[in-house]
Amino acid sequence: MITLARFREIAHLGKYTWEGKHIKRVQQALDAYNKGPGAERLRTLDTRCDEWWQRHPHSSRAQLSDRAWYKQVAMDRLSQDIEAEKFRTETYPKPTRGFKARRAKEESFYPKYRNHHPGTIETVKVKNNWNQNLFECSEWLVGPPPQRKGKLNSEGTREAMEMAFDAVRLARMRLPKGAFNNRGGLPKKILKEEQYPKWQNLFIDMSVGNLIESGLNIVANQRGIPPEEDFVLQHAILAKVTAAVGGAVCSKIASLTLGLLTAIAEPGTRVAQVWHNSDHEFLLVGYKDSPWIVADPWPHNSYVTPLRYNQFGYDNIERHNRLTIHKKCREPFGVIFRDPVVEKSLESTRRQMGAPTEKDKETLHSYGQETNLESAFPGYQEWLAATGEQWGPNSFG
Repeated sequence: MITLARFREIAHLGKYTWEGKHIKRVQQALDAYNKGPGAERLRTLDTRCDEWWQRHPHSSRAQLSDRAWYKQVAMDRLSQDIEAEKFRTETYPKPTRGFKARRAKEESFYPKYRNHHPGTIETVKVKNNWNQNLFECSEWLVGPPPQRKGKLNSEGTREAMEMAFDAVRLARMRLPKGAFNNRGGLPKKILKEEQYPKWQNLFIDMSVGNLIESGLNIVANQRGIPPEEDFVLQHAILAKVTAAVGGAVCSKIASLTLGLLTAIAEPGTRVAQVWHNSDHEFLLVGYKDSPWIVADPWPHNSYVTPLRYNQFGYDNIERHNRLTIHKKCREPFGVIFRDPVVEKSLESTRRQMGAPTEKDKETLHSYGQETNLESAFPGYQEWLAATGEQWGPNSFG
């Protein structure tokens, strides 16, 4: 958790001023938590931050004075630390509806579907009640995404790498069982978390199918689009079930990570989920003048790296879907699930499949991908987002 001194430094606050009633309450709660961490104090700090965000909606740099901008930057950093702390701390109740973004709670969001035609770049536009786009998303397209040529040392590159770094860690926090198709070399404590990866992978597939067939009663904010026709909702269902299981193969991990990025990435961020011909899926993040930045929680040692330094290179990407974020979602993909309905469906699928057998102990692949980093770049050590030991909510203490 960020210290009060560091928070005030980022916010450019003067030595003898609190800079307003609501940010004063945030600082007091932060100071109290750092002096004596606990679930109740973390909850209080979270509430104080929510109060501040409701009075100061997230705005672009051009809309704010320097003083207001630095406050927002500091509050962004603190809010990210709070979300990470919630998942690290067992005593804090985990959100029942996925990742909580920083916005007024009364807003509701729903996707609006557009029909797609093979080979064209149609978009799914997700809107809130004020008709403002949250993001645009394509379905699968042939070939790699358009190239991005950016400078390694630019501000946009660092911001893109920070968003990718946060997304990798948040995904890893939700995956205590590790990658089901990259088991070779995983620590024994991770392997013990799941004895039947093959069964669990099939369980995810069947659960997603059953939830899609369940229709719109699984979500609180969809408006009349059948799940079997809604690419965004299918992504959201896959991410939801993957997090519920706590482990998955690379394609499912990529969908989970993409959902997290819709909740934490800055407006203007572009994300591509790519399929590489080595049978691997991962994400690329682009922001401002950055090149494509890799966000891939799947390998044991996950580096956030410009694509040109990645083991899975641009030229061998055979298909992708891409997403442009216009506004942060309150939940992954802007979808609010009816959790009791989802849980009942998962239980039904477990009964339908029956208990796992010895055959289900088989690994899906004999991969042992230690790292995604092909070659070093300046300062690469700083961008090791997760090691082979770091899976699960308490792995980043």
